[in-house]
Amino acid sequence: METIIGYYPILDMVLAFRELYSQDRFKPFNQPLETLESKLSADQLAFVMQYGDQSRGWLHFIEKIIMDIKLGLTNHESWWLNLLSHPEAYELSAVEAEMLFDIWQNKASTIITNYQGQIMWETIRISEALKHSDPFLFLTSCTDRFFYKDDETIHFNIKPDLEMKIQNFETIVLLPSVFGCRQITFWYHNSDFVFYYALTKPSRNLVEPSDMLLLTTQAFNDKTRLKLLRLLNQKSYSVNEMATILDVNASTISRHMKLFKDAGFVEIQNKDKNEVFYTLNQKAIELGYAVLLKYIQGEQ
Repeated sequence: METIIGYYPILDMVLAFRELYSQDRFKPFNQPLETLESKLSADQLAFVMQYGDQSRGWLHFIEKIIMDIKLGLTNHESWWLNLLSHPEAYELSAVEAEMLFDIWQNKASTIITNYQGQIMWETIRISEALKHSDPFLFLTSCTDRFFYKDDETIHFNIKPDLEMKIQNFETIVLLPSVFGCRQITFWYHNSDFVFYYALTKPSRNLVEPSDMLLLTTQAFNDKTRLKLLRLLNQKSYSVNEMATILDVNASTISRHMKLFKDAGFVEIQNKDKNEVFYTLNQKAIELGYAVLLKYIQGEQ
């Protein structure tokens, strides 16, 4: 697995376009994105929306940029020269390519310039953090949208659900983002992933807690469920075994296990003909606590 850490301005600007295109999913916007939106002309905003229609909400364009990065086209000036010389490679007309460059040169780049120091600091901080940890331990401490299912598998809370073995990741690009409106925003294509780490918070202070965060707190909010977690911390148990130990109905235990599975707190260890055994996912529980604390502290 190749991990690339750095700031790619065009990737950040295209994230801004994706957020503008799918604004119902990404609002509230942070201040840099609000500023960019206010600077776009009606024609430029129409271009963002129209090209979004034909590129899966700009995801196809991100895919092309990642291919450029993998091929070594990382110099910013060379990338723009390539785009303007061969707009058809990006499914753009010459006029659209010129408009994209105008948005960059006269609007997006001036906003990004205000964050150059912060971009450099976060890039160094992330690089230092990854010297002592793998990328996913760092990323899962920042979001509840994915977590370690086990030591070898990452589970992503997206629709449809996605799980990948660590060994199957080919390229990970991790970059600080001026325009990112979530703590972590990610994109993937096959085995290539881009993770945007937001530098700034949305304009509204009271961000709604995510569904996953509510599910996590619900998993803790019951005496029987807490006893079950403590019990499973010892070893694996079947539903009937846990029902006998806690003196409750097996159907009650099954309902609790369904909630734990949805929250990622338990895994099915093995099966025989008549019983299903559950084991505790310690990493998911630790992440649940960490995400809850980050939300309370305003970091999520």
